Amino acid sequence: MSEREFNQIFSERLRYYLTKYEMTQLELSKLLGVGTTSVYNWCNGIKTPRTVSYTHLRAHETSQDL
Repeated sequence: MSEREFNQIFSERLRYYLTKYEMTQLELSKLLGVGTTSVYNWCNGIKTPRTVSYTHLRAHETSQDL
C-alpha cells in the first residue's frame, strides 16, 4: 500500500470517528495537544499523525467505546 493510499484510508476512518463522537477538528486538536492544521491535514489525507498523536487518538477511541 502506498503512502497516499494509507493517508486516504486513515482520513476516511478519522472523519468517521469524528462524526460518530460528534467531535470537531478543533476539539480533537485540543484533546491531542496538536495544531488545528495537523488535524486538517489528517482529515484531508495530506498527512498522517506521528506515533505519539496516533497513540493518544487510539486511547481516546478505546475509552469512548467502553
